[in-house]
Amino acid sequence: MTESKINSKPFHVIQIFSNSYYYDKEYKEFETRKDWVKWKTEILSTTQIKDKTILVNKHGYQNHEGVLDNLVILLDSNFYTEEDEVLLSKLDSNYNRYTYNKREKQRLIFSALSFRKIDLGVFKVRKNENTQEIELFFHWNYWNAGINKKGDFKLYNLEINKPVNIKTDKKIDGERKKRTFLENNYIIEYKGVFEKIEILKDNPVFYKKTPFLEDIKEINLMKHLK
Repeated sequence: MTESKINSKPFHVIQIFSNSYYYDKEYKEFETRKDWVKWKTEILSTTQIKDKTILVNKHGYQNHEGVLDNLVILLDSNFYTEEDEVLLSKLDSNYNRYTYNKREKQRLIFSALSFRKIDLGVFKVRKNENTQEIELFFHWNYWNAGINKKGDFKLYNLEINKPVNIKTDKKIDGERKKRTFLENNYIIEYKGVFEKIEILKDNPVFYKKTPFLEDIKEINLMKHLK
């Protein structure tokens, strides 16, 4: 396997697994959808971690976002195959394949981990220059959850190889054809400081094992939606 080195400057790495999806009212009770949306034990990916190097296939690198500074985010979706697409379309009558593909699946994100908070959509992350800790925040205004808007608040200090499972949900009116519900279910893990990224000249598909949920911390921000 021939590889092309693109970076030798140390950078922080955060791995995010996403199990996020929309669903209709008839699937509001979790029992009605649990078999379709359970976490896989292995997730297909365009990236792989090997020693202190990120390997990325050609397809994954072409879809990267941002400019590489000192933060790389590896985002991998629980929904990847054509079978997954069929299941999602059954859960959500407003299902739009383009929207899902743009929002989720496999993405390589380049950014800069500085004192300012880096926006990850539902979350923000920053390095506290005083304590040197990697801090994870809930981006409340983006989510617009609950009755009153609140400022961002800190959820957790990310530690190397200690993943955290975070769950949120929301009901959506107006912007879609009928009331729809959204569950965001993430596993977020800080992998430490790495040395380089290498682009593979071929296009292999990698497999990543998802952490056992019973072994990691859970932060449950789910509401009783009606």
